[in-house]
Parts: sequence; C-alpha cells; structure tokens
Amino acid sequence: MKQLIFVLSLAFFSLWLVFRHYDTYQENEIRLGMSAALSGDLGGLGQSFYQGADAYFKDLNAKGGVHGRTIRLIAKDDQYEPKITLENVEDLIKNEHVFALFGVVGTPTVESILPLVHAYETPLIAPVTGASFLRNPYDPLILNVRKGYHQEIKALLSHLIDEKGFGRIAVFYQNDSFGHGGLHSVKELLKERGMRLVGEGSYKRNTLAVGHAIYELEATHPDAVIMIGAARPVVEFIRRSVTTSLSRATKAIVSFASAQTIMIDLQCVASNLIFSQVVPLPWNEGEALERYRQSMERHYSKASVGFASLEGYLAAQETAQLFASLGPRFSKKAFIKAMATQVSKQRNLKKEESHCGCLEKVYITQYRNEAFEVVSNE
Repeated sequence: MKQLIFVLSLAFFSLWLVFRHYDTYQENEIRLGMSAALSGDLGGLGQSFYQGADAYFKDLNAKGGVHGRTIRLIAKDDQYEPKITLENVEDLIKNEHVFALFGVVGTPTVESILPLVHAYETPLIAPVTGASFLRNPYDPLILNVRKGYHQEIKALLSHLIDEKGFGRIAVFYQNDSFGHGGLHSVKELLKERGMRLVGEGSYKRNTLAVGHAIYELEATHPDAVIMIGAARPVVEFIRRSVTTSLSRATKAIVSFASAQTIMIDLQCVASNLIFSQVVPLPWNEGEALERYRQSMERHYSKASVGFASLEGYLAAQETAQLFASLGPRFSKKAFIKAMATQVSKQRNLKKEESHCGCLEKVYITQYRNEAFEVVSNE
C-alpha cells in the first residue's frame, strides 16, 4: 500500500512538473497584437500611438529586452471599423499567437472584440479609449492605462462651469457606443450639479455628416459644446459653424480627437477651443519626457512629437515593467494576476474612477501663441 501511494505521489509530482513547464511561457519573444486605424481619417492617431509604443520597445530590445526576451508589437489596420477589428484580432490570436492585445484604438472597435478576449483569455492592455464599460465593473483581463472619458468630461465641465462661469452646456457626439457613453457622463455630471443639458447633436461614425447637429445646437444658444468625436468631424463642425451663433460658444474637445490634427486642419487660427488630454505636454521639461523625445528621434525622426505617441510610449513602458516584475519564468495566469495588482496600486481613486489607469491626471489645454499650454489639471 505504501509503495502504491509512493508511485502515485511520484506520478502526480511528475505531472505537476510537466504542467508547470508547459504552463510557463517558453518563447524567446513576447508578441503583442494591436488593431487600430492606420489609414483613413483616424490613421494619424493609430500610427502615432504605434510609433510611440514601438519606439519604447525598440530601445528596450536593444538593451536585451525583458529578462532576455524581446517584445514585438504587431499592428493591423482596421480603419476604425469594428468588423475589421474583430477579424484582425482573431488573426492576431489564432495565427500570430500573441500573448496579449495592446493599444487597440477606439470604443466601438474595442467593444466588438471583448467576446474574443474572454473566449481566449487574452489580456487587453492599454486600449485607446476611455469607455466606462472597460472600467466598471472590473474585468481582470483588462488593464487601462489612460484616464476614462468620465474623468475627462468632469475636468472639462469643472473648467467651463467653475472657472469660466458657463451655464448652458450642449454636446456634439459620435452616434455609437463612444458618443453615447460620453453623452451619458455629461448628463450625469450635470445632474449632480443640479443642471441640465441644453441641447445635443450627433453624426455617424466615419462620416462628416455634421450639418443636422449644427442646426439642432444652434437653436439652443449654448455657452459651450462638449465635443465627443473624432478629429475630422470635429473640424468639420467647427468650420461649418463659423457663420452661425455657435461660433461664439467654447468648443471643449475630448482627447480622442487629436488636438494637433485639429489645429493643423484649422491652420491654427480657430479660437474658443479647449482640449482634455490624458498625458502631460510632450514638449515639457523632465527626464521621462526627454527620453521619450530622444526615442522618437532615433526611430521615427520624421514623425511629430505629440500626445498620442507619448501615450503609446508610456503604455509600452507600463507593459514592459509589468513583464519585468514577473521574473524570467511566468505564465499567462501570473501575468493576469499581476495586472490586477497593478490596478490595485492606483492612488487616491474616487468611486467613479475605480480601475482607471496609471496616468493620474487630466490636463485641460488650449492652443495659444503657436503652442499648446495647460490651463488647468486635476
């Protein structure tokens, strides 16, 4: 009997060792998969985020990677269309065998891939969206890096109402899950202040059909318009509203619409614009920002330094640090557990900010004297 127990124990221990061996990540490189608009109207945003992240990973790999492993970012173009995003992510998981998804751009696109994320238990790191459904309820497979849109909108409203004294707030939004989530946050935050939205107007994703929204909002005479959309439709709205009473309203633009793209398209002459950002000014002084700028110069010297590439760089840094914390032998389960630990490290989080991300502030900026400047942050 003792001999049988010994044999069974030995067999169990051997199986445990085999399981541990195959459960531990064995490859010499860590592949991360990204689906984003790399062409079309949103191509600049996707490319910039990719360039910032890739620049960080290239510098890291040149120094030996993480415990001897290199990190490779595989990016696929989805033109900001959820159907293509779904196809890209399925290919990245099944054929490229990525360890995790990283930097998937856009709310409706990320929403479309969540069933795949859960079906294959694939970590989703640093999605480029502030959607509330990625933050509450908490999902152990998702690690957000940027602040949520709820916090961005809260900071914009604080600036518009508390600092500027505006009382009439309207919303221009993209008519999908991205815009609907932002619209809900505006209404909720205004309700907390005993205020109501004076008007709302929308446009269809990947179009410039903003005329009806302008017509709807002009009649409401807002002091400010919260703009929850992509850069090109936002620019179209601003251009076409110049000849209307909306020209006097402050346009408060959520970070997903690239501030740099907007100012370039408007030839830097538009006034009454403010932008929420989830990273500090990329041109500021500081060792970390200097490293980012030097990295971009080494690997993407023709690209412009900016908010999106800085976000990609910082997200890549956060991801690499997470892998480094695990040591040379780790499993996917261990990585997912470490993601949860990373979330728990967030400091001074309010209830609505739970599971928000590692970048701790929202910066309200404006473009003046040929440069962006921070007018408030929280």
